[in-house]
Amino acid sequence: FYKAYGLTIASQIELPELEPSAPAPADVLITVGPIDSPKPSPQTGTAFRFERRQQYLAWQTVGAFLITDACRIEVEPAPDVDDALLAFPLLGPVMALLLHQRGLLILHASAIAVGGKSAVFMGDKGAGKSTTASAMIGAGHRLLTDDVVALDLTEQPMTVPGFPQLKLAADAAAAFPIRQAEIRAQVHAAIDKMQHRLRGGFSSEMVPATRIYILERSEKAAITPLPNIGALPAIIKFS
Repeated sequence: FYKAYGLTIASQIELPELEPSAPAPADVLITVGPIDSPKPSPQTGTAFRFERRQQYLAWQTVGAFLITDACRIEVEPAPDVDDALLAFPLLGPVMALLLHQRGLLILHASAIAVGGKSAVFMGDKGAGKSTTASAMIGAGHRLLTDDVVALDLTEQPMTVPGFPQLKLAADAAAAFPIRQAEIRAQVHAAIDKMQHRLRGGFSSEMVPATRIYILERSEKAAITPLPNIGALPAIIKFS
């Protein structure tokens, strides 16, 4: 049993990335077994199907995932794939889709709790989302979530806490080392980012989402306000 994104998760897959929880009625159940759906061909490598009640995502080299009614995830691992590698898509795009089905706005971003509010950092791959979050943790702030940001828009926008882990490339980890973090072994040779499991510096409470930044590389540091007409396309791009 685990806690993440305000949900109790019962899982047959070990997920040490998440916060352990006492046994309780599960909001999300993760099971392992065969899935009766077409598998990806060697030519495509992936297979996706999105319906109202079910969503199917499969990667030939990792496995297949079937989401049902936004509360159940069935997993069929590819041959010789362990839980550590399954967790990458499971806690990434699969969990993001389940959270979307549960009515949350999902952003490809990282989020930090700052003084009872949150700052969200969106950006393209390699823009520095996790690196910025790491630097902010080093400055004394707390991580809310990395990679998958879930916003609850029921009343005012609230950032939902994910789980205490950052994925950092070696150069980012060297530039902004995180104290009290356990660095887990590399999962796969093709995955260059290492998982940093925080032993402190994590915020488990929802806080208002008051600032969203789009990160871009530049010769010097600056903050440029985004015109109102550009805000919605930016949210759509990174959702």
